[in-house]
Amino acid sequence: MISIFTLTLGRELYLEQQIKSILAFAGSFDFEHVICFQGTSPSGKLKAFFESLPPQYNLRVKAWEKNYGKGLAINKISPELQGKLILKLDDDMALRAPDFIPHLNTIHELLPNHVLSPFPVGLIANLGGPRSDQRFIRYSKITDTFYTLRTVDYVGGGARVTPAHIMRNFTWPDEQSPEVKIKNEDWHFSMYCRENNIPMAYLENALIVEHQESTLGQSCRYGQKYKGKFG
Repeated sequence: MISIFTLTLGRELYLEQQIKSILAFAGSFDFEHVICFQGTSPSGKLKAFFESLPPQYNLRVKAWEKNYGKGLAINKISPELQGKLILKLDDDMALRAPDFIPHLNTIHELLPNHVLSPFPVGLIANLGGPRSDQRFIRYSKITDTFYTLRTVDYVGGGARVTPAHIMRNFTWPDEQSPEVKIKNEDWHFSMYCRENNIPMAYLENALIVEHQESTLGQSCRYGQKYKGKFG
């Protein structure tokens, strides 16, 4: 089984599109999807959408009274996840490659101790994730696919694939605490992986995810002026 989990502050448009993308692209799979609302709860419209999902969509919804931040929220939900492999999807992420879960299972069998990220589309500042010249391939007869990966020393958390035993051996810090200087979940976990010789890699093919709207698009949607170098 694969566990998908999503932390959200209630961006319902993105959540609905994310679930539709999983239905469209995941392929046949044994999975659970846990959505954690932090300090909010789903609207009646979104609840009705949840109830309309087919029985095979194994969805569990949590509505927590407070926003724990990413770090403490991951610590809180980790013990409840049942999969051997855990896919964290930010609430604005959507799958964009067919047979996503079968490919993910296959890659995990080839590289059982890797922390991975699908190829992320829609980033502006860091297109496709961190750059690296260290590339390698793995072939699967099951899918007849050469998987191309690039080794990195940092994996972002927008769509991160982690073997369950690795994830549960790490305790995320409380990023809202003034004692924690670096307010970045990805940085803390990537540092843990580097210190413990846990390999990290981005996929170049087969696994593709999309930020449903770029940083610029989100800024426009939510009425914020984006302060950056991109127009």
